[in-house]
Amino acid sequence: MRIFTARDRGVRYHAFLPHYPMDTFVINRLKILLLLMVLAATAPVQSAAGHGNGIQWYPGTVRQAFAEAKKSGKPVFLYWGAVWCPPCNQLKATLFKNLAFIQKTRLFVPVYLDGDTEAAQKLGEQFGVLGYPTLMLFTPEGEEITRLPGGMSLDLYPQMLDLALAKTRPVATLVRDILDNGRNPSNEEWHMLAYYSWEQDGGKALGERDLAGVLKILSDRVPANLPKEKARLSAQYLSALAAREEPPGKREAGDAVKRLQQLLASREFSRDNFSFVIQ
Repeated sequence: MRIFTARDRGVRYHAFLPHYPMDTFVINRLKILLLLMVLAATAPVQSAAGHGNGIQWYPGTVRQAFAEAKKSGKPVFLYWGAVWCPPCNQLKATLFKNLAFIQKTRLFVPVYLDGDTEAAQKLGEQFGVLGYPTLMLFTPEGEEITRLPGGMSLDLYPQMLDLALAKTRPVATLVRDILDNGRNPSNEEWHMLAYYSWEQDGGKALGERDLAGVLKILSDRVPANLPKEKARLSAQYLSALAAREEPPGKREAGDAVKRLQQLLASREFSRDNFSFVIQ
């Protein structure tokens, strides 16, 4: 999903366009993939019409919503958006009208934060929000669990809410446990890592670590019985590697081409990671 970034109350449009070496085989596969994506029929959106008033957004402030979450024991679903934002309006027309997602939000304290308000600018700095839209999940105590990326299949979003309800360890904790303590995540935790919005958290989950380096380690450590998660982390690694200021070395470039060829060899993995492949 395209990201709008606030800067001095203005808006800057970002498009991430990685550049890494691709041979003729990869280029031809990519052309075929682009054609298939154009011709592919999109899945119908499950409508929420006739099922109440949609998501029941908390009527108070964000701070009041967190207080209510702590009192009720429910996790928080925070949506940062703006009225003028095209991707935000796309979310409203699709995900926020999806019945399964709406029903799942009943188990949260869902709160909407208008990014154009003065209070939102301070909260945006506190949460490390970089652009519109941003979807975040927090524990009832206010600890960030994960950030949901755009562009996923609609059926994946309720699954991510389930992980928060299951009290899955936060992404930042998982990264530390894997890299510093050598602990192996559960299958559900690998899924959350694979479908985390790495480019929208301002490095909160990484600390001082390099994004491309972390994603490479994660993609290499994913168990073989989780091919979708492995493919997605690998695709995100390629995107982060290409966005890095310094060019990849010869070995890194060769590995990148090999990973890209593996992704493009699978129609399913190419489709699922299309946004990373074409960047």
